[in-house]
Amino acid sequence: MEDFTKPAEDLSKEAAEYAELRLQKIKLRTVKDLSTVLGRFFGMLVLLITVMTAVITAAFGCILVIGEEIGSYAAGAFIVAGIFCIAAAVLFAFRKKLFRNTFVRLFIKLFYDNNE
Repeated sequence: MEDFTKPAEDLSKEAAEYAELRLQKIKLRTVKDLSTVLGRFFGMLVLLITVMTAVITAAFGCILVIGEEIGSYAAGAFIVAGIFCIAAAVLFAFRKKLFRNTFVRLFIKLFYDNNE
């Protein structure tokens, strides 16, 4: 009778082992994808902070130069603010093409890329 139940026991052990291996694979892939996403996110955050610092410094310099040329620092500040408003309007107008579609493609590539 023991020979009769031996294949069923082996099959159940192998099925449990297979399920455990699949679970480990899912965990590893999740960790890999999450670390990739977070790495890119923090990299982009550092880049964004650096670029913002440079833009603010350049804007302040433009305010000083324009203000000196026209004789009023306040007018220079308003001119630079107007340039920023125009740039923001252009970015807002093209937000879907520039940002949304780009991020959708990025996440699809990250999560559904099959380089296993």
